[in-house]
Parts: sequence; structure tokens; C-alpha cells
Amino acid sequence: MDVRDGGFVANGYLPLNLKGVNWRGPETGPQPPNGLEHHPLEWYLDFLVSHGFNAIRLHVNHRDVLDNTPVDLSDLPHAPSDWSDDLRYLSMLQHFAKSAAEKGLLVMVVGARLGREEVSEEDGGGLWFADDLIEDDVVRSWRAIAGSLCNEWNVVGVDLLDQAYAASWGKGLITDWDRAAGRIGDRVLTACPRWLVAVTGVGGTPGAPGADTPDDDPFFNGENLVGVAATGVQLQNPSKLVYSAHLHGPASKEMPYFLDHHFPNNLAEIWERHFGFVPTVTGRPLVLGAIGGPYHGAYFRIREWQNAALKFAQERKLTVFYDGFEPTGPNGGLIQANWNAPETEKLDLLKGVAATDTSVILSAARASPPPSAPPPSPPQPAEPPRPSPPLPSPPPPTPKPPPEPPSPSPFPPPPPPPPSPFPPPPCPPMVSAPGGAVSRQGSAVLAADASTAPLPRASISRHNLTYLLYGAVIFGMFALIPTIRARFSEDDGLRAKSRRGMRRQAQRIATDEDDELDGIIADQAEDLDEGDEEEERPRAREKKKKEKEKKKKGGGGRAHI
Repeated sequence: MDVRDGGFVANGYLPLNLKGVNWRGPETGPQPPNGLEHHPLEWYLDFLVSHGFNAIRLHVNHRDVLDNTPVDLSDLPHAPSDWSDDLRYLSMLQHFAKSAAEKGLLVMVVGARLGREEVSEEDGGGLWFADDLIEDDVVRSWRAIAGSLCNEWNVVGVDLLDQAYAASWGKGLITDWDRAAGRIGDRVLTACPRWLVAVTGVGGTPGAPGADTPDDDPFFNGENLVGVAATGVQLQNPSKLVYSAHLHGPASKEMPYFLDHHFPNNLAEIWERHFGFVPTVTGRPLVLGAIGGPYHGAYFRIREWQNAALKFAQERKLTVFYDGFEPTGPNGGLIQANWNAPETEKLDLLKGVAATDTSVILSAARASPPPSAPPPSPPQPAEPPRPSPPLPSPPPPTPKPPPEPPSPSPFPPPPPPPPSPFPPPPCPPMVSAPGGAVSRQGSAVLAADASTAPLPRASISRHNLTYLLYGAVIFGMFALIPTIRARFSEDDGLRAKSRRGMRRQAQRIATDEDDELDGIIADQAEDLDEGDEEEERPRAREKKKKEKEKKKKGGGGRAHI
């Protein structure tokens, strides 16, 4: 496995997402992982596979590695049948790795303790060395682990120290964990070059520059990676470096920010400042080496913290090793206290964490066998035959054309002449040689026949011809300006005439409509007049008749007088 762009790749190109558990037991003495008194080893491995896990973080101690102590299998009725009574500590780790490989589970070995007993900070705990186990002893322990497990394809790396909470980072002290991790990590990679080397953060005191005042900014043990921004771990092979942080909640210790009224929305900003920036700044993966706690029936802040922590991991696509697997311990596990039923609420919460199916890696591992440990020096390649490589062979025997003039031409040598009538600028002008052949002025042949060849006719270079063409185009454009202007003027006149004609036509139509309307009104008036005359004629005849009768009566009276 390697690291690339803040993530993991397997076999050099396969993206890999890890989702695992912390499985304890061997760090407390020469004994196998916890739980074999209740179920066989295969039962637990099948449990992990069925719930979507693909990795195990296995805890060990260096004293039993160095002593290779016989494993105590008493009171373990479900221990594998092929584990004999004289099984040694390193052989037990190897058997465990092989069993996990059969299920497609990856293993990361964790240096959880120097000895069998956990040492408090007051007694010198939280460091990678002690009075009875110095740094060289720790290196010998890692070499012994590599000798037993480097051949196991599914053992992908080591975590050098589970919690370096008493160490400093980047402060120039003898307790600087970043420098010690670089030294030890290089020795581990010498023993097994293919392994990853994980380096866990420190605590709040002595801490790192800018992150060493717990009253202002408190840290859990293993959470402080602030110093990475200024002083990263230096490995000879940086592609094997992984950073790890531990994440604990209110069930472990009450922090002031757990009581803030913005809780749990304030957690992401704190985690980003403590360790979340590492993949962006360094390009190396960040592993949450321990994250977990009680959940079912727990205090609401404990549940809210765990929801926020796993959401943070999912959004940033971080590798998660849940703490823990077995139900023993203050945080509980993924199995209930009866060692049978699963903790369904926790498992449902972890479904959102991505995990790559290792069957792809298995197929690739079968295609290419794993390296041996310690790996042999790479074999020297056989001496290749001298005449076979194409580079050292002599030039082809085909004759080359005569040497080109100081300014080589990109066109092929004549004959025939190039199809373009304009040769490139570096080429000298073309001239006609006797017999109709064409050669370049200044060539060796032309120089040899200069006394008999006719004078070269005048020619125009490509640049001059280009200038002439540009000038002709510009002259033509200026010549067309009057024509274009007249055309636009004519079009404007036509458009103006067209508008005037349209107005006249509209006026004529309006006049015709007015005349038609006047005729209609006149006809209507004439009809009215004719109707009135028809009504007046009987009255007029009656009036005339009455006047005649009056005249007759009047004439008779005058005659009588």
C-alpha cells in the first residue's frame, strides 16, 4: 500500500478506503485477541465482514515480542485447534494474520505498550522508551514483527505508538515524537519496505508550538497534530507516511467545549484545528485510530458527540478504526456484553463509513506474490546484448542529402519543387539552373556552375510578397469605400422614397374613404329629403284646394254687392 493525494492506494493504483476496529488482548500479555473464551476466531472475523469492515487494528506490546513468550491458551476453549501449547507470541500474531487474510481483512499492528502493564504519565508512560526498554529495543521489536508478518499480504502497516501523550512535537526537545517517529519509521521500512508507518498525535502537555496551553485549548491524548503544520515527520520514503489521531467524547472526559451552547455544532471547527487540516497541508492520509464510546441509553451529549464525530469522518472520507470491538472496556464495543448480540445502533451509525471490498486487492495479490521479509536486494538485470538496442547502433547506411545552408529549409529538397509558391523566410530565393532544373541560390552546385549559369532573374521574397498582398487588400478596401457609401446612400434614398410613397398611399386611401363616407351621408340625406317631400305633397295639394275654394267664395260675394 502507498499514500497518494491524502488517500490510500493498493498495488500502486487501486483506491482503498479502510474501515476497521480496535481489537485488544495481546498488549496485556502473551495471549491472543480477546473473546476466544466465548466464540472461535472465525466467528468474530465473519462478524466484521458481515457488517462491512475490512481492517483490524491489533494491539501488541514490545516486551512479549522481544521475549517471544509462549502464549497462554488456558481457559480458551475456542482457541484454534492448530494452536499448540508451545505456541509463541510472534507465531500467534502470524496465525491471526493468516486467519484474517482468509476473510479478506487487513491488519495494522499497533505498538500499544512497551511492557505488559500500562504505565501512568507520572511513572514515565506516554513515551516510546522507558528505563528498561530503550529506543533501540523498540526498533529490535519492530524488526522481529516484520520478520514474522511482512510476508503476510494483508498486514499493511504499523502504528508506532498508540498514544504519545507525554511527548512533545517540534519543540527541539529530547521528547520530540516527530523526530523519533522518523528515526524508528525508517528502521521499520528497512525491515519491510512495503508497510505503511502511522504516527499518532501527542497530548496537550508538553504539546506542540501554539498548542501547549491546555487551559486555553485542551486536547485528548493522541489528538494533538497541530505541530504537523510546521514540523512534519521525515521518512526516507514519504509515500509510506500516515498520520493518526484519537477522538474521545464526553464519556472519557468533560471538555469545556462540550458544555458550550453551540455544542455539537462547534466540534467540527475544533477538530479541524487539532488534526483535520493534515491531509490538505501535507498530502498524507489522516486515520482516526480510535473513535467510539457508549451509545445505547447513554447521556444525550455522548450520543450527539458520536453522531457529530462520525459525520465529520464521513464528510472528509477519513479512515475510521472504531474503539472498540469487544464489549470489555469503558467504551463498550460492537458486541453486547453477552458476547453474542450486535450493538445495532452503533453498527447502523457506522454504515455511512466507506470500505473497499478487498477482493480486488486479493486478486491483485494472487497475481503478484508479496515480497519476502527482509526483502532481498533487487536482482541485477542481465547484460543486454550490445548490438540490439536501437540507440547505440550506427547511423543508417542510406546516403544523406548534401549539407543544408546555415538556415535549413523545412521543405524537402527538390526536385520536385514544393507545391507552395511562397518559400519560407529562412530559405534563399529560387533560381533557374540550365536545363530547367531548380536549385537554391548559394548552394554548392550553383556556386560551382556560377560562371556558366545565366544571371538569376529577379524574384520577390515571401515577406515582400506578403506586404504586397496586404497592401493590395488595403487598397482594395479603400477603393470600395465610395461604392459602399453610395450603395448605403442609395438604399437610404430608396427607403426614404418608399416611406414617402407609403404616406401618400395612406393619404389617398384615407381620402377615398372620406369621399365614400360623404357619399353615403349625402345619399342618406337625399333619402330623407325625398321622404319629407312625399309627406308634404298631400298637404300642399290640400292647401291649394282650400285656397281655390276660398277664392270662389270670395268672388261670389263681391258680385252680389
